[in-house]
Amino acid sequence: MMHALGENGRDNARTPMQWSAAPQAGFTQGTPWIEVNPNYTEVNVEDDQASSDSVYRYYQSLIALRKRYRAIVHGDFIPVLEQHDKVFAYLRTEGETRLMVVANFSGESLTVDLSEFSQSSAEVLLSNSGRTTFDFGDVELEPYDAYMIEL
Repeated sequence: MMHALGENGRDNARTPMQWSAAPQAGFTQGTPWIEVNPNYTEVNVEDDQASSDSVYRYYQSLIALRKRYRAIVHGDFIPVLEQHDKVFAYLRTEGETRLMVVANFSGESLTVDLSEFSQSSAEVLLSNSGRTTFDFGDVELEPYDAYMIEL
């Protein structure tokens, strides 16, 4: 039974939380019962929070947008590019608020046509690539690009 648990148990994919680059990843001053991932000196909460370009900061931006735009939670969901197998795009609308999310879920660069949504007052609210402009004609999406745009 112990051999089977070692082969199929969840603990094979777990390590102690990597809080910092300190010994034992800042998880404990003792010795954890399960090994710390050796990348803890490069991948840890302390470094991520200190970076302006981190997953932590990106999630802070997402939470701020959720609080600012009621449409994100309560707006109507309207799929866009439904037939595309690599791009997930949709509108969230509520009253005068119109938000569009466009995300490339592939490892390749893609071009999609969103010209039907083109307008002069679109604003990029969030982008994981740092780009602040969005051309609705032939949209060039880099691998794993994601945007939220206010229309």
